[in-house]
Amino acid sequence: MDQPSNDHAPPLQLHQLIDRWRRPVVLPAWGTWLLMAGASIALLLAYSQWKRLNHIQEQLATQSAVTQTQAIEARTLAQQAQELAQDAAARAKLSEVRINEYTLQRSHLEQLAFELSRNHDEAMLVDIEASLRLAQQQAQLTGLADPLIAALRNASQRFDRLDQPRLLPVHAAIERDLARLTSTAVTDTAGLLGRIDSLLLQLEQLPLSNAVGTPSNRATASPEVTPATAAGDTAASDAAAGATESAASTASGDGAVPVHPGWMHRIWSSMRGGVSDLVRVQRIDHPDAALLTVEQAFFLRENLRLQLMNARMGLLARQTASARADLATVQALLLKYYDTGAPRTRHALQTLRQLQEHIQAVETPAITDTLAAIAAVHASRQPAFAAPAGASISDGDTTAEPEAEDLNGPQSRAPALVPWPEPGQALYRPMTWVEAG
Repeated sequence: MDQPSNDHAPPLQLHQLIDRWRRPVVLPAWGTWLLMAGASIALLLAYSQWKRLNHIQEQLATQSAVTQTQAIEARTLAQQAQELAQDAAARAKLSEVRINEYTLQRSHLEQLAFELSRNHDEAMLVDIEASLRLAQQQAQLTGLADPLIAALRNASQRFDRLDQPRLLPVHAAIERDLARLTSTAVTDTAGLLGRIDSLLLQLEQLPLSNAVGTPSNRATASPEVTPATAAGDTAASDAAAGATESAASTASGDGAVPVHPGWMHRIWSSMRGGVSDLVRVQRIDHPDAALLTVEQAFFLRENLRLQLMNARMGLLARQTASARADLATVQALLLKYYDTGAPRTRHALQTLRQLQEHIQAVETPAITDTLAAIAAVHASRQPAFAAPAGASISDGDTTAEPEAEDLNGPQSRAPALVPWPEPGQALYRPMTWVEAG
C-alpha cells in the first residue's frame, strides 16, 4: 500500500504511536559494544566526578570549620575589643574628670597663694603705714625728725628684703622722704622746753633791782650757790682765823706783845658790812622799778611765769612767732625790773637770748610722698582671679570657683570642687557636673 504524502497523510492514531515506541529496536553488534563502551566511559567519568566532588566537599567542610572557628575567635576578639574600648572610654572620662578637678584645685591653690602673698604685702604695708603715722605724730609733738627718720629706715630695710616690683614706688618714695628729712634742720623742741622749765624754776631766785641786801657786784662766783658751798667757805674762814690766833699765841709765848689780828679783822668787817647795808648807792635806769611793792613784785613774777608758760605752749603748738614774742617780753621785763648785775639775772638773760635765736620757723616734718605712694598701692589692688558669673558648686560651697575648660565639646560645664579628703578616706569621690549659665 502506498503511503500517503506528508501533506495529505492523516494523523496517526495514539495507539499506533505507542505501539511503535514499544516495538523493540534491534541494534547491530557494533552498536552494542559502542553502547557498552560509552556506558563504561560515562561510569568512569561519573566516578571521577564523584571523587572530585567528595574531595571538594571535604575541603569545603574543612574550610567552613576553620572559617567558623575564625569567626568565633573574631567575634570573641571583637567583644573583647569593645569591652576594652568601653573601659578605655570610661577611663578617659574619669581621667578627664580628674584633670578638670586638678585644674580647678590648682587654680584655687594658685588663687589662695596669690591672695596670701597679696595679703602678706598688704599687712606689711598697713604695718609700715601705721608705724610711719605714729612716728609722724611723735615728730609733730616733739618737733624732731628722729622718730620719722628711724621709722623710714626701718621701712626701707623691710622693703630691701622683699622682692615685689609693685612696691618699688613706695620704696622710692621712702628713700626720697628719708633724704629730705636727713638734710632738713629742725628745732630741738625738747631741749628748748627744758630750758624754759629751768627758767620757770629760777624766777623766785632772781633779785629785783630794788631788793635790799648785799650788792650784786660782790657775787663774782657762779649763780648757783649751794648751802654746801657756803658752809665750806665759812669753815675755811674759821680755819684761817684759828691759824692766825695760834700764830699770835706762839709769838706771845716768846715774849712779844700779844695781838689778835683775826679777832679785830672780824669785828671791823662786820661793822663795815652793817654800815654798807644801811646805805647803798646804785644807778636806777627805770624809776618804776624802785617803786615796786611786795605785792607788785609777786604779780610781776606771776606775769613772767605766765609769759614763759605762753612761750612754752606756743612752742608746742608750732607757733614760733608767738613764742619768740613772749620770750622777748620776758627779757624786757627782766631788764626793766630785775638786777642785771646779779649773776642769776645775767644767766637768765643769756638763756632767753639763746632761746630766741634757736627758735626757728621750721616746717613740721612730713612724709607726704610715702603716704601718697602707699595710698596708691592700696587703691590699685585688684583681685587676681575673677569668678565666673554662672558657676555654681553642688557640694554646698557658696564661693564661686573659676570655670575649667571643657575637654569634651563646646558645652560649658564645670565640675564641682571636691574638698580635700580626711585621713582614711578615698582620694577620689564621684563628682557632680553642674551646667553653667
